[in-house]
Formats: sequence, C-alpha cells, structure tokens
Amino acid sequence: MPTNRPNILFIVVDDCGYADLGCTGQTDYATPALDRLASGGIRFTQAYANAPLCTNTRVALILGAALVDRAVSELAYSRIH
Repeated sequence: MPTNRPNILFIVVDDCGYADLGCTGQTDYATPALDRLASGGIRFTQAYANAPLCTNTRVALILGAALVDRAVSELAYSRIH
C-alpha cells in the first residue's frame, strides 16, 4: 500500500558551524556524502540550539520541550572534564 508520508533524515552534529560543509561553502576539506544528501532534499539552514552542549539539544528534541534542568548538562560536562 503506497503512503504519502515523507522520508525524513534528521542529523544532529556536534560542533558544526554554518560553513563547515561543502554544500555551505567549505573548501578546506571535502564532505561529499553530506553534500550529496543535501543536494537531494530540502535543507533547513536556520535552527536553534537550546544549549552549547549536544546533550541538552538531543534531550529537547526527544522531549519536544526546552530542557530547564541543569542536571543533564552538568552530568555530561563532568564526564568529559
């Protein structure tokens, strides 16, 4: 049975700036796989990260709400330092 639902691939990348991919102007190194994905679909070029750590952003995406509890980011920070 055919479906009208779209296929969605949502990629969360740590420490990736706007011009860090070839499709956004990077020329110092190649990102061919991501460039191919970007050229074959819709690119969203504006976003909001609710914290400087990926942990909080990932939790916010899973919960659908901004993370206001600092415990998650403190736990993540303590494990990397």
